[in-house]
Amino acid sequence: MKKNVYSLILSEEVVDAIDRQAYQKGTNRSALINQILAEYVSYTTPSMHRAQIFGGLQEALSGVPLKHLKTSDTFFVVASSLSYKYNPTVKYSVELYMQEGLLGEFKATLRTQNATLMEMMAEFCLLWHSLEEKVIGEVKDRMEPARYSRVFSLRREQGLSSALSAKELGELIADYIRAFDTALKEYFRLVYNPSLAQMAVEAVYRQYITQTSKIM
Repeated sequence: MKKNVYSLILSEEVVDAIDRQAYQKGTNRSALINQILAEYVSYTTPSMHRAQIFGGLQEALSGVPLKHLKTSDTFFVVASSLSYKYNPTVKYSVELYMQEGLLGEFKATLRTQNATLMEMMAEFCLLWHSLEEKVIGEVKDRMEPARYSRVFSLRREQGLSSALSAKELGELIADYIRAFDTALKEYFRLVYNPSLAQMAVEAVYRQYITQTSKIM
């Protein structure tokens, strides 16, 4: 959304109150005034839309064993623990782009320097990638040591101008995070039996993909 500089004459007391509230919200004066004015004229800014999506995402993940770490204007971050040696932590983050047809990007990062754990994470990501491509087709993802990232876009017949609400978009992202986390935990639980581990991951992915057809 294009932004311009405008001069406003405001009372000092109002500005002080705005600054205090902006500090409490972790934002700045201009952003808060822009939000207040947008709400007053019933206009949803991109920032407000992202906040609504993150709200739907957080609500959809309630009850899931994930620890909420951070929500900012463009990022949402949660963490999960794997039932493996030393209970390694996986951090899941979502960055919203909100471009036409492009929703944002998901990242999963295993917080470890252990070579064995990194290799196991890489094997899981390769399996997950192969399942995605088999069902969906081309997927824009990237695999790095102990990290996996994947672009979220809507299927071509959909679009950000479709009837999907911010809450529904948040729920779609939550469905993916939940499926990825469940599959990863199953993989690590059965890692010493590769065939069972693969079957478990495939079962989780099949269940996920039958429930949604909008994110690719």
